[in-house]
Amino acid sequence: LPGPACRMSYSELQGKPSHAHQSAWAGMPQWSNRRWLSRRASVAKPLALLILLSLCTASLRDAQSAFSSDPGVARPHGQLFNKDRPAHLVHISSYSSREESARRQTVDELDRALRREGVALLALRDVRDAAQTALDFWAWQLSKLMETTPKAEWPQSNVGLLWPDGTEMYSHPHFVAYIEPDGRSHPAKLPSELTNLLDGVRSDVLPVFEDMLERGLDLPSGSMAGEMSVVKAVVHYYPEPTKEETLLTHAAFHSDDSMLTLNFESVAGMHSLHAGAHGGPSIRRLVYPEDADESMCVNLFVGGYLQSLSQGLWKSLIHSGSNPGHSDRVSITLFLGIASLDQLVGAAHGGTRSRQEAAIYELLTAMRQEGCKTAASLKFACVRAMYQVGNDSVQRCKPFSHLLGVGGK
Repeated sequence: LPGPACRMSYSELQGKPSHAHQSAWAGMPQWSNRRWLSRRASVAKPLALLILLSLCTASLRDAQSAFSSDPGVARPHGQLFNKDRPAHLVHISSYSSREESARRQTVDELDRALRREGVALLALRDVRDAAQTALDFWAWQLSKLMETTPKAEWPQSNVGLLWPDGTEMYSHPHFVAYIEPDGRSHPAKLPSELTNLLDGVRSDVLPVFEDMLERGLDLPSGSMAGEMSVVKAVVHYYPEPTKEETLLTHAAFHSDDSMLTLNFESVAGMHSLHAGAHGGPSIRRLVYPEDADESMCVNLFVGGYLQSLSQGLWKSLIHSGSNPGHSDRVSITLFLGIASLDQLVGAAHGGTRSRQEAAIYELLTAMRQEGCKTAASLKFACVRAMYQVGNDSVQRCKPFSHLLGVGGK
């Protein structure tokens, strides 16, 4: 049976009692009360024992199943779901107005967090209002469109408003925009709420990341200035809470084809896939620290392209979005790139994300069915290194080595 150190379940985050919690715990203390049994007639004792045996059998069956609805319960099959984990919080507000020594401390702190975890939480007062306005706008816009436009009538394109139907994880309304280095976008006309957020990110956030790359790769000061840009923006609208099992479907977990990724969200709903206690994959929801002001916090992920160019100095975050809340959730994801390098890395890793998604799904499915085996840690290590495999073309590309110092220090 599950041990007493039962963690909070995914369904409890939604305010609902989980099935595993009910079956494994709900009836046990009451039925084990001997005084209650002793006061009953002898006819009732066999019935009580029969019910107790039935409860124990059901609880054992639930505990031994490869997957249950309670991620907090310790499972013999790899402990796929684990405790929520707060990301390291880095304050970058008013970065450009700080003294040089303070800026250096900030980027070093951010660098350490990303090297260690592949993710950091940013405190951003500078773009807080623009981000909140954009999140509110998209929540209202997409919810209204859902009410007035049947799914079959949504545009079937790769840009603008769309409602994908290829995978269960992404079967919800989206807005997708591609952005050129010169600022032009596809679609050409973007809502002002999104444009204002993009402008704030360019002026107040991207310089922090450029400085971090310079220091992390021992590049000359100013060599990265103006090199990073937002290349893609994706709005996700989750109208309903996400079922836990959806996180184990194909294409749910992945690394981004980006250098870095910024994720603004109305509800903390990102999950990471990290190495667990035995080296195999472990799923954790990324939450905000208790002392953080959620209204100005933004997720920052390392993308697969940066892992490739740095040869693993920074490792991409394998992650998945979801909605664990009570109502709807909206997120705005900004994919960051370096125009002079994206095409090069894309040529080397054009199909890496899809291969990684398939490998993760295969590994998680095997762990659900077979439990935690020694091979799981080796397989997961290979999955995490996929963006470092096939880098020959990147290493041979001498013209770019002076910019990013491929190989790191």
